[in-house]
Amino acid sequence: MIQSAGNGLGLVALAIWPFVVFLLFRKLPFRDALIWSIVGGYLFLPAAFFISINPPVLPSLDKEFIPAFTATLVTMIILARQNSKNPRRAAVADTGPELTNLPGWLPRSGLGRALMGMVFFGILATAITNGDPLTYGARSLPAQSLYDGFSALLELGVIFLPLLLGRKFLSDDVGHKRLLVILFISALIYTLPAMYEVRMSPQINRMVYGFFPHSWVQHIRGGGFRPLVFLDHGLLLGIHFT
Repeated sequence: MIQSAGNGLGLVALAIWPFVVFLLFRKLPFRDALIWSIVGGYLFLPAAFFISINPPVLPSLDKEFIPAFTATLVTMIILARQNSKNPRRAAVADTGPELTNLPGWLPRSGLGRALMGMVFFGILATAITNGDPLTYGARSLPAQSLYDGFSALLELGVIFLPLLLGRKFLSDDVGHKRLLVILFISALIYTLPAMYEVRMSPQINRMVYGFFPHSWVQHIRGGGFRPLVFLDHGLLLGIHFT
């Protein structure tokens, strides 16, 4: 099922983002391409609640899934090609210092793995223990099932992908520096549309994608406006700026 608000340009943006990710990996150093793939999708793709493709069982194809999955896919292709040329080398070629590539995709510490396992178990347990339907007046909510739990597990896995990619490939000082630099540059780029919305009201998402992603009254502040640009809420933009 396709969930689309606005003028349809949001679906076009989601469709072309994988090609943007492939282009980033072709033109930029590995670390920079990895970071821009995730950060760029977060900042410029339409809000997931309004624009998404929802296939059965699988996670929703939205601004969270597409950048993370595509970046992971390209990374695995690069690793496979590099390992086929030199299986002993445990790093991906980069234009700067040799890229740190921690072994495995999960944390090495038992505590880290246990905490991740608890999150996944909690999602599944929530679905299993909420088997009663709810009724609020004329509105009825169906009971949760194992299908819902499995779907939620896949959604959670998508959320964890950027974390696992960062742990594996950005865990050294160089990776930390590149992440901070790109977050700074992205915030600097976002400053101009944010300043426009402070004065003219948060209209950019409506002008580009054709919808407003939240409650309008929450973005009227102090004789001006709280900007949000392409994010779901102005508070998320404030978090990105800080």
